[in-house]
This record gives sequence, structure tokens and C-alpha cells, in this order.
Amino acid sequence: MARKKQMVTLTLDPELVDRLKAWIAKQDFPPAQNAVIAKAVEKFLDENGG
Repeated sequence: MARKKQMVTLTLDPELVDRLKAWIAKQDFPPAQNAVIAKAVEKFLDENGG
């Protein structure tokens, strides 16, 4: 059974969004933006005791 996900709204600086889109575009198999952001948040929390 798939995990349920909760929608979260966030605001990012346009430059950060541009960097995110550029990074995604360079990938051989481009992931969804929400997957990249979720993984970044997960990594931050893992590394910072969250």
C-alpha cells in the first residue's frame, strides 16, 4: 500500500526555482520537482537531527 502524502505549500526565491529546474533538466531521467524537494528536506533533517 502506498503511503499517503500531505500537500505542503512553500514559497521559494525565483533564483532557487530556476536552479532547481536547471538541475532537473540536466538529469538523464528528470525527477518531479516535489520529489527533489522532498528528498532535500529528508536529507537536511537526517543530517541535522530532525
